[in-house]
Amino acid sequence: VGQRSHPLRTKSITGHGLPNERRQGGPRPDDHLVGRHAALIGTARPAFSLPDLQGRQHHISEWSGRVIALNFWATWCPPCLKEIPELIKLQTEYGGQGLQIIGIALQKPAEVVAFAREHGMNYPLLAGEMPVVRVAEDYGNDIGALPYTVVIDRHGRIAFIKQGPVTATEMKRVLRPLL
Repeated sequence: VGQRSHPLRTKSITGHGLPNERRQGGPRPDDHLVGRHAALIGTARPAFSLPDLQGRQHHISEWSGRVIALNFWATWCPPCLKEIPELIKLQTEYGGQGLQIIGIALQKPAEVVAFAREHGMNYPLLAGEMPVVRVAEDYGNDIGALPYTVVIDRHGRIAFIKQGPVTATEMKRVLRPLL
C-alpha cells in the first residue's frame, strides 16, 4: 500500500524522541503525555456519534461499561496498517473480558469497506472526514496525528492517550489493570 497524503492530516508524531526520554533513568510509562494529553487523563470521555461503514450512526455510549480503545487511523497511513493486526489480536484475546476496540477511520466509509473485509477487522469501524477530525480534537489530537489511540476505562474516564503507533505489549500493559 503506498502512502497517500490526506488534506486533513497536518503532522505525524510517532511518540519517539520526546525530551522526557533523554532524562537519566530512561523513559517513564507516561512520557508520551504532554500538555493537553496529560490534562485529559482521568476526565470523562467526550460524547460523539459517527457512522459505521454502512452509514448507521453509533454513539460512544453504546459501549458504556466496557474498556474502550479508540484507534484513529486511515488506510493510507503505514504506521496505522502495521498496528491493525495487533489490534485484531487484542480484540480476540480480551473482548470476552470487556475490551471493545473501535476503529475510527479518517476517510469516507466507502473507502474503508473492502480494506476492512480483506484484513478481517473484528471490531466496529466508524468513519468520516471532518466529523472524525472534530472527535479526534475532542480527544486531544489537535494536530491530526495518525495513528492516535485513546483508552477509556469502564467508568467512562480517559485512562491512556498515545500519538503514534501502539504495540501489543504497550496496550496489554495499559489494558490488563482496566479489565
